Amino acid sequence: MYKIGGAGRLYDIADEHFMTVKEVAALLRVEKPTIYRWIENGKLNAKKISKKKILIPKQSVLSLLESGKTGGDKCGNGKGRK
Repeated sequence: MYKIGGAGRLYDIADEHFMTVKEVAALLRVEKPTIYRWIENGKLNAKKISKKKILIPKQSVLSLLESGKTGGDKCGNGKGRK
């Protein structure tokens, strides 16, 4: 099982149906812009529920983890980070 914590809490993501961009970034140990890029590129499914709130289905995150396609992400220009 994958666990994530924040503000002094630790819980199993299997108990949640959706995760925030911040939670997914913390779980995958990437920056929030990476998560937004993965959403834009279709790597992660997401639901925009307001102007400032995006929720990502837990199953989308688990599928990404199981696929092993989280590493080696480029910055979008094909050149990678410097």
